[in-house]
Amino acid sequence: MSIQFFLPSHQERIMKLLVAVMLTTITTLSLPLPAKAEVAEIRDPSWQEVPGTFISSERQYADFAYVDTNGVIRNGDIVTYDVVNPDLSYSRAETNCRTNQFRATRQGYFESRTRVNYFGGSGPWTTATQPYHRALSRFVCNL
Repeated sequence: MSIQFFLPSHQERIMKLLVAVMLTTITTLSLPLPAKAEVAEIRDPSWQEVPGTFISSERQYADFAYVDTNGVIRNGDIVTYDVVNPDLSYSRAETNCRTNQFRATRQGYFESRTRVNYFGGSGPWTTATQPYHRALSRFVCNL
């Protein structure tokens, strides 16, 4: 199943607020942050639903994560990929398929279906122990 979306203006405002929350989290994790956000285009994305990543909560979202299967890069055991998270935020992540560890290298929000506004910085490698992260790792390592 593919996702086709464009965030309406009220969702764009929500995503910008989420960036502020993420910045607090990123700062807490001691990730290096650039002075300002960067913008990137995701070319010809093919967003595929990731089984096992459904998150339902009291918040306004309840959805799966989606990975752009056209943009996946494999370098040995490391897979790099773009993700639409269940809260509709954007992440670029790396997963080591041998060690089952992952880290985020970009976090931000979508300005449109293919344009992302993000902050870069690599976090520490973390073992995928939560069901969401295990499902994401399993999906990208089997592409």
